[in-house]
Order: sequence, then C-alpha cells, then structure tokens
Amino acid sequence: MAGPTTTSTINLATSTDLVTWTRRPEGPLFRDGYDARDPFVIRIDDQWVMYYTATSEPDGGNHTVMYRTSDDLVTWSERRTVFTDPEVGTFGGGTESQFVVAHDGGWYLFIGPRGGYVGTDVFRSDDPFDFSGAELVGHIDAHAAEVVRDGDDWFVTSAGWDQGGLYVAPLRWGS
Repeated sequence: MAGPTTTSTINLATSTDLVTWTRRPEGPLFRDGYDARDPFVIRIDDQWVMYYTATSEPDGGNHTVMYRTSDDLVTWSERRTVFTDPEVGTFGGGTESQFVVAHDGGWYLFIGPRGGYVGTDVFRSDDPFDFSGAELVGHIDAHAAEVVRDGDDWFVTSAGWDQGGLYVAPLRWGS
C-alpha cells in the first residue's frame, strides 16, 4: 500500500484595480509536488514560461525548479525539470524564489536560500530550459533575489522574514 502524497496547487487570481483580486472560479491551474510555489512568469520567444519550485516526487524527493509553458496563461503544459538540487526533503529547500533573466547572450537562474537564509546562488546556461549542467557563476547576499532593469542599470532585490523590509542594490555583471 502506498503512503499518502501531498501536492500543492498553483492558482490564478485577476484584478482590474490591483486592490481587489478574484481567484479563478474553475480552480487551480495545476497541482504539483510537495510545496510547489513561488511561480515566476516570463515571456520567452512566442510563449509564456512559468518557473516554480517543487519537489521531484509528490511526497518529497529532490528540491527542483520546474517549468511549464503556455500560450494563454491559463492552459499550461506538463511539468518539466529545469534544475535539480541534490538536497531532498519536504520543506522549502534551496530552490526557492527562482528568478530567470537573459543577459549578454546567456540565461541566469537565481535560487536560494543557499549558504544561509540570506543567500542566493546564480547559475548560467545557454538554454533557459536546462540548468542541469549550469555553471555556478556567483553568490549574492540576498534572500528571494529578483532582478530589475532600468535602461542600462541592473538591480537586485532582497526581502524575507525578519529582514526589515525590501532592499535594492546595484547588480554588477562579471565577465
């Protein structure tokens, strides 16, 4: 007899005023592994791509960054793995708060917490759908890091439990 499995849901809510939100009446967009959360959506070529953290199995397994694609932001493909961490468990793990950005011909995956709660590792790949063999190119003292671009200027954010707010710092791309 198999033991119980735990899956999380990714939902959709819409708003016309950014104050009042209505959850999609049809229910979740999809269900996935234990603690599936932190969705991040980006447009790549002619499709929407949602990256999110989950586990490799419904009841645990490796911490992963998954992705799905969509044409309409409502119907999503089956899950695919973009990054697998060797760590296993049924808690957040080191693949939370994933953020993917294109820069200078490459793709960069920011994930954490790594090396402590206020820590984000940065991996580089030529393929936004495969960071399995990606090179670790940096570490940032930030929790839940997101990248913001204003013209030629790049910034990285940091926020989290007991961090005292949202912080923004210049992001300097190395060679």
